[in-house]
Amino acid sequence: MYQKEKKTFADKVRYRHRYVGKTLMLFVLTAFQWISFLPVVFSKEVDGFNIALLLCLYVSFEWLYVIIMHFAVKKTNFELEFIAFFLSGIGLCLISSEYGSKAMLKQMLTVFIGVFLYDFILWFIKDVNRVMAIRKYAGFLSLMFFGACFVYIKYIARTPVNGSYNWLYIGGLSFQPSELVKVAYVYVGAATLDRLFRRNNLYVFIAFSAICVMALALIGDFGTALVF
Repeated sequence: MYQKEKKTFADKVRYRHRYVGKTLMLFVLTAFQWISFLPVVFSKEVDGFNIALLLCLYVSFEWLYVIIMHFAVKKTNFELEFIAFFLSGIGLCLISSEYGSKAMLKQMLTVFIGVFLYDFILWFIKDVNRVMAIRKYAGFLSLMFFGACFVYIKYIARTPVNGSYNWLYIGGLSFQPSELVKVAYVYVGAATLDRLFRRNNLYVFIAFSAICVMALALIGDFGTALVF
């Protein structure tokens, strides 16, 4: 009888942590974002009404994401998501105050895409065999990104950004392929970690690393080359 009462108490504690804790955090996050955006919304230099509507959309996305992931996927930990929403909200506030609602909308779309890619990667890496099967394709795709970036910008567009040729523009959105290659680089290395110190596999990984660094040097992204 005592054990049953103790278990019931533990269940109540877990319930409070899962529901009340996340709800309170969302309320705090929402309040902080609205307070941060108030000077921007009432500013005469930008279109405050449109910015307020976009902020409502962003906050609604945060709430819907947590609710859907909690009840549909049974996800219980949202620490990383809350940090991402918090930092992204600060970025949106700064961008909207400087460039207006159009720039905020573009940046907000990239945040939404990033969240979906994050969830897709989490789902994908659960199957180890699936991860191991595409590591070579991930490495090849990384090199293709570098090649496309170098050829298009340096020989077709001829418009370097801050002296480097590491930006691609697709559908009005700009991105750096090197940022995607960072993920693929770590992914390829981690996927082959169990065999990384065998002679043949080590040579292949060293060659892949060298090609990535040389490609980054060619497009002028020396900062990322140092990271690699």
